[in-house]
Amino acid sequence: MAAEAELRRDYEALDQLGERNFIATVAAVLAEALFRQGKHDEAEAFVARSVEIAAADDVFTQFLWRQVRANLLALQGRFVEAIRLANEAVALSRQSDEPISQANTLLDLAQVLMAAGHTADANDARTRAIDLYDLKGDLVSMAAARDS
Repeated sequence: MAAEAELRRDYEALDQLGERNFIATVAAVLAEALFRQGKHDEAEAFVARSVEIAAADDVFTQFLWRQVRANLLALQGRFVEAIRLANEAVALSRQSDEPISQANTLLDLAQVLMAAGHTADANDARTRAIDLYDLKGDLVSMAAARDS
């Protein structure tokens, strides 16, 4: 995936420079890209790096690494932890002015809840995500959420 290659290059450049702010975000975004490709062990390694160095007030990075880790935990059948982290991600995303990020966290929560067998709650989270995508006119994400 092209995004993965670019993110790896950016991560390595920032790491070589000793940068410790933006690299946490790049690590979280790279973890998400790796997760989406099924590269779960690598995704977890970059989540761990993001957790280690992310500033507590870096809301975007804080909710993004939680989204990825929640999905990884759900794959392992660790649903209580996964749901807790996914809910934390949703709560953190509400601190941002980014409806698309808020929708993305809700969609990840829906996926975790569905994996845990909480169908009604998953459908509610998915509906709230779709509403936010619709609010922003993001028809592609809205359609993908409906199909998920």
